[in-house]
Amino acid sequence: MKNYSVFDTHCDTAYELYHRNTHLDCNEGCHISLEKASCYERYAQYYAIWSNRRLDDETCWQEFLKISDNFKAELARIPEQAIQVTSSSELDAAVKDG
Repeated sequence: MKNYSVFDTHCDTAYELYHRNTHLDCNEGCHISLEKASCYERYAQYYAIWSNRRLDDETCWQEFLKISDNFKAELARIPEQAIQVTSSSELDAAVKDG
């Protein structure tokens, strides 16, 4: 299956990684992991961060910050496997670098 590429435009895994205290590269309970995605030649993912709507605004904001910081730390932990891109030029460079 190595010749397939995937560009998935929504994923709640950042939330799950934080709440399950697990890792992006290898996890048991999440739908997405880099281990699972390794069967694809190229894999890109938009990660969404959401909060429980039953929480008040300030609690949601604080949870967002914690989840975001955790996800950035995950990416920093495994830079040879995954990077964050925030622009089309960064995406082009990531694709070029493999």
